[in-house]
Amino acid sequence: MRKTIFVLLVVLGLSFCLATAEADTFSTPEDFYRTCIEKKIVRCEQKAKLLHSKSANLRREGEKALRELTFYENRKEVLARQLVREGAGRNHRKVDYLLIKSYNDFNGSMITNNR
Repeated sequence: MRKTIFVLLVVLGLSFCLATAEADTFSTPEDFYRTCIEKKIVRCEQKAKLLHSKSANLRREGEKALRELTFYENRKEVLARQLVREGAGRNHRKVDYLLIKSYNDFNGSMITNNR
């Protein structure tokens, strides 16, 4: 039992150190946000490959990913500054949430303007 607790504490300690080390590699918050946006773009690129699927539903997901990809690529710097203003910190989940929210807000305004 003590050995299990010891191993668990070591693993938790190492994961904390790695998370701290990752956060410290960025000189500015904007660098961190740009990296998060780049990761989002890579995920969209992967999802956009669904455009070649036989399934209509998967093709629609691929089309949506392609629209998101374009949005994030074209607005990378603006989004990074927006994340700084909103005080997103270095929380990956919060950054991802705010990026998705920005895309949905933009997409919603585009739909409203096209009516």
